[in-house]
Amino acid sequence: MRALQLGILAAAVAGMATLIGCESITPMGPSLVDQHMGEAVQANVALQTENPHASYENTETPVIDSDTAAVVMDRYFEKQSQIDAPAQTPSIIQFTTD
Repeated sequence: MRALQLGILAAAVAGMATLIGCESITPMGPSLVDQHMGEAVQANVALQTENPHASYENTETPVIDSDTAAVVMDRYFEKQSQIDAPAQTPSIIQFTTD
């Protein structure tokens, strides 16, 4: 039991070391991720500052006839009422302490 605990601890430490190495500081300067950090957020802030109500402009209410709407709703309720069986029964692993 003690060996199992040490093995799990060693695997956890190795996993953490691997993740730490994914984004390391290199002597060649900042990584590509560091160079472009936050650009998407800054671009969105600039667009929203320029026109804060852009999402409300040029919107049209979708037009759908009643027959099509009824077919869509029937199909939706039919699919929702079906019970999907799991593709595979889950495995149950039990650990016992000695």
